[in-house]
Amino acid sequence: MTNLQSQSSNVIEIFSKSKEEKFSSLLRSYKIGIEDVFLSSTENFDIYSIKLSPGSRISKIEKILPEIGLHLQSLSIPRGRMVIEEGFYEIMVQTNKPNNISIDYKKILFNNSNLFCPIILGKDDFGNDFIQDLNQMPNLLVAGATGSGKSVFLHSIILSVAANDANLYLIDPKGVEFDSYKDLDCVVKFTSTLEGGKQILKDLYQKMETIFALLQKKGARNIVEYNSLVKEKIKPSILIIDEWADLVSLDRNLQNELCLVAQKGRAAGISIILATQRPSSSVISGLIKANFPARVSMRVASQVDSRIILDAVGAEKLAKVGSGIYLDPKTGELKHFFAPKIDSVSAEIKKIGLKRTVSFWKKIWG
Repeated sequence: MTNLQSQSSNVIEIFSKSKEEKFSSLLRSYKIGIEDVFLSSTENFDIYSIKLSPGSRISKIEKILPEIGLHLQSLSIPRGRMVIEEGFYEIMVQTNKPNNISIDYKKILFNNSNLFCPIILGKDDFGNDFIQDLNQMPNLLVAGATGSGKSVFLHSIILSVAANDANLYLIDPKGVEFDSYKDLDCVVKFTSTLEGGKQILKDLYQKMETIFALLQKKGARNIVEYNSLVKEKIKPSILIIDEWADLVSLDRNLQNELCLVAQKGRAAGISIILATQRPSSSVISGLIKANFPARVSMRVASQVDSRIILDAVGAEKLAKVGSGIYLDPKTGELKHFFAPKIDSVSAEIKKIGLKRTVSFWKKIWG
């Protein structure tokens, strides 16, 4: 290389555009008026905060998010959201693939022992543990197409509540997804049949009424307040149903029995996690959505499915297996996360130190 060529190369490097300038130029090429762009970066994302010019429409930006990702060589379709209180529109561009996420359940739950029923969803975009109190939801609806990572996510939730010594009730219509858990001491009932599922709902309703009587006797409004007044604490009770569509197709009246428990269960420490691969309006009715305000969606097939679960589009654009979106029932905010990678459920059970019982057949129906 000649001296002249070397000098030319150095000049180009010194005066090359910053990421903010390149991003501003890209938006202006689509005739989107902007006043300023601020960039912050995390381990896996570049986050562009955009101050729009008066008259610029957010809907126009949202339409070109795939093109923005293409120009910036994003590893997934960028996500946008309004930060109204700060007057910005944020666009998150994925720059790295997150490493396989492993979770130390016992350690994380110990650090969040102030929560009645903590569940570990995974890691957020900033690499922090993403933890929610299931009792505050108090019911969770989960959806995801085949191959989206929904099953692995459900395993993480089960391991979370099992490590927290909660009482588990499992309904597994396929009979194979939750097979690894049926002999755990913390699993009160396990079934793969419709009749077994109905009986579990009856048992939970009776348990709820019994706990209400205890609360009334102590003058407590809910299970958390009751546990603060007594020595013998009442544990959380969690019902997890793997494929709701399979059950409700057999008996439409089952959703009424389910919602009877879902409507009043929070005060008694009873929560339900409902999962499905087919989030159609016939499966996820208005009654179900009203009683399951907290929602998680892994990748789904279409915008229609995303709207049914999250009341918003976006879940159909999730690229990586294990990527999910959580709808916060309190704020209505959509939060992105990465679910843990679980290679062996049995190994995780052993690592957590969960106990098994020899007489597990006594609690299996069907």
